[in-house]
Amino acid sequence: MGVKRTILAAVAASMLAVPASAAVVSQSGIVDANGDRLAFNFDNLAPADPTEGATITISSGIATNGSAADAGIDLDGEGHKGFAEFFNVYVDGGNFGRFTCGGGSGIRLKNQSSNGAADCIFTLRINLNPGQLGEALADGLLNLVVRFGAGVGHHNDGDQLNVSLAYTPAQVVAAPLPASAGMLLGALGLAGIAARRRKSKS
Repeated sequence: MGVKRTILAAVAASMLAVPASAAVVSQSGIVDANGDRLAFNFDNLAPADPTEGATITISSGIATNGSAADAGIDLDGEGHKGFAEFFNVYVDGGNFGRFTCGGGSGIRLKNQSSNGAADCIFTLRINLNPGQLGEALADGLLNLVVRFGAGVGHHNDGDQLNVSLAYTPAQVVAAPLPASAGMLLGALGLAGIAARRRKSKS
């Protein structure tokens, strides 16, 4: 009897709502032109938990055409051909700010370090509140654009830019009962009837 109750409890538990784990989707792009524009399209995204926000992380990466000494992006503030060095971040068309490693044009990045004369290694985290995230993921798509100012040079380094979106998908409201679980419940019911009949005969 104890075993049957345990199995029934396990089957019932499998039917209850269970929270989904956090989802992280990532992409990378290469800065291969002065004042480049990189677009990252995340699609087929699961609906977000309406009570949770999300974090977008944008960070510099390796130099795919150079050495470790060339890693980072030209955002030191000096400016290529007299133009300012910065980048703007757009999420589904909305402007989420202008950022730089140097001074002058934009919000100075906090998590940054200099790599050589021009390159900046950085990590930028942008938080979306639940309303912003729900609106962004209403169609299962999220478009992220990083637009560099004309002063950002590519120096033929193949500088990598990494972006990721971390959020909590909506909880599963009710998991459907698998066919195998239904058969198990049926078998348990028949076993219980048979046991009662044997008991009544004895």
